[in-house]
Amino acid sequence: MSYNLSTLENGCRELGIELNEKQKKQFIQFYEFLVEKNKVMNLTGITEFEEVLTKHFLFGELFFGFA
Repeated sequence: MSYNLSTLENGCRELGIELNEKQKKQFIQFYEFLVEKNKVMNLTGITEFEEVLTKHFLFGELFFGFA
């Protein structure tokens, strides 16, 4: 499946973070893992790709820093 990462890229750029291709791929892998596990465990109510990017990834980077 193809994902539009422009929201993630732009949000990271605003935080002074440039993502490389490996990191972008890792975000996609984590998203797919999250959605798959969410089917059998109630991990989150947020599963739409754009919402996960903003509410899980970007908010997390904003408040907890980028590792």
